[in-house]
Amino acid sequence: MTRYEALQVIKETGIIVILRNPPGDVVKIARALYEGGIRAMEITVDTPGSLDTVAAIAKDVPEMLIGSGTVLDAETARLALLAGAKFLVTPALSKEPIVLATRYDTLIIPGVLTPTEMFQASEWGALAVKLFPASTVGPEYIRHVRGPLSHVPIVPTGGIDIHNAAAYIEAGATALGLGSTIVNREDAERGDYQAITERARQCIDIVQEARS
Repeated sequence: MTRYEALQVIKETGIIVILRNPPGDVVKIARALYEGGIRAMEITVDTPGSLDTVAAIAKDVPEMLIGSGTVLDAETARLALLAGAKFLVTPALSKEPIVLATRYDTLIIPGVLTPTEMFQASEWGALAVKLFPASTVGPEYIRHVRGPLSHVPIVPTGGIDIHNAAAYIEAGATALGLGSTIVNREDAERGDYQAITERARQCIDIVQEARS
């Protein structure tokens, strides 16, 4: 899959599910998310055994676009790609991971906050950026920066839930980064994967309705 194809998958559903230290069976969580309409998820690299988890999902749920998040350097980016990650996400702007991912035609979504960082990420080759932490600036911020930077797809992450998700999409967000809003820790611990599927469907519906 090319980086353009990976971005298209994310654009179509409008959600990336982020898992950090998830309880329960992560492969079953991935299947539950897919049944709920989610097509992209990331495992943060600070999660114990994250690369093994990425490899397991890539093998057992190949239809899911699996990525590695919280990638801080090129070395980690390379290890994630070797494990089977189809896209990478960083919490901050760094040139080296972007260059490496682009070299291997892999989508990378670097973390940014300011218009200058958004422009720089695009100049270095990133096809989209992660606005983080999104809740500190809010949906209107996206509306304003997309005026001069309409060519840069924005994925707000941090502090987004079912109550404000629509506002970010309506403001021009390409997709949303969501975590516990969909994968509730209590549900995962007791193995209630159907609840995860239902919340995934609910969030997909919110995004699609906001787009229409």
